Amino acid sequence: MNDYSFKEMVKISPPNFKNAYFFEKYNPLVSSYLVYSFYKLRISANTVSLLMTVLAVIAFPLLASQHYLSNLIGVVFLLLSYLLDWCDGSLARFYYNINSVGEEKTARGKSVGVILDVIYHMVYNISVILGFTVLLFNKTEDLRYLMIGMGTALLFLANLAIDNIISRFIQAPPKNQSSTSKSFFHLMKNKQKNAGFGPVKTYLPVLAVLLGIQHYYVPIFFFGYLVYFFTNIVRVLKISQRC
Repeated sequence: MNDYSFKEMVKISPPNFKNAYFFEKYNPLVSSYLVYSFYKLRISANTVSLLMTVLAVIAFPLLASQHYLSNLIGVVFLLLSYLLDWCDGSLARFYYNINSVGEEKTARGKSVGVILDVIYHMVYNISVILGFTVLLFNKTEDLRYLMIGMGTALLFLANLAIDNIISRFIQAPPKNQSSTSKSFFHLMKNKQKNAGFGPVKTYLPVLAVLLGIQHYYVPIFFFGYLVYFFTNIVRVLKISQRC
């Protein structure tokens, strides 16, 4: 493998500023330096995907803690995992562009990366929801909040599944995707639009902890997911009428 400089790497896999919201323009820039570091250490994109998933899992007990400092550390882990989410795709594109591998091997590697990315977004959201649910339950010892938290997690998964089904009807998959990976491809393409609400899923937990209102996060998101669920049902009914 050739030893590329940082400037050469950026030319091969430029920072994705297009998909960054105005308040997170730092992510593509910082991730470029991280991508270069991962490349120098010969760390694969899928390894980065696994690492960011582990960070999201570690955040769960920290968010569930009754200690405010632990909650702060938990959102730091969330932010780190989200930053790595910007890295794995750029790192994968860089490796695919500089390596002469067969089309079948490249497609297989992309499919694994897509699956890991989808798993990460599921783990991230569930960690936040259940973390704040346990926090609220330990504070109030009210089983109703525990049920609301579980319901919120189920609504998130339901919306994720419905988004995946809808995407099969409104977006054609790439021709080189296998039947198994098509499902994950559509799921990934809609992950910013689904129940995660894009960057909201990242910055709202951070804002909630900073303002000390993390106890209200789950009840608010329960109603948000519920509204989105019924919106998805309406979308499914409209699509079924066209078929």
